[in-house]
Amino acid sequence: MNKFYPKSLISFINDVVKYNYKYTQDGYQLSVDDLNVFDQGELANHLMSLDDYDLYSITENKKSSVIFTLMNKLLKENTYDSKVDFATELREGIIEFYKPAMQELINYALSELETDDRYNAGFVRSQRKENGELYWETRV
Repeated sequence: MNKFYPKSLISFINDVVKYNYKYTQDGYQLSVDDLNVFDQGELANHLMSLDDYDLYSITENKKSSVIFTLMNKLLKENTYDSKVDFATELREGIIEFYKPAMQELINYALSELETDDRYNAGFVRSQRKENGELYWETRV
């Protein structure tokens, strides 16, 4: 990871990965889309806090025109439906904006978890000289 992340974020992402990953032939797997909406929102909030809650997660968002249209509607009407519509689109847009960063964190935590688990099970990672491929072998 190239960036410093606070312990609270590292702890949160490790817990999320630990309780949600799936084991496949290709190793440990988890996508942001596999997470429940609470975990997605909490993770996006952690990342927004690192950006000092800068509004570029809204202004540079793929849904920015929809978000601003709904914000204008909310300012004009201030109804329950306009509040819900705005909040829903805003939340979904922010989560979508941070998905690449979320997936990067998940991938890193998956790699760390898999490495720890395999090491604790008596394996060590090695690399083939002929092609550079990484593989697991029994520790001697």
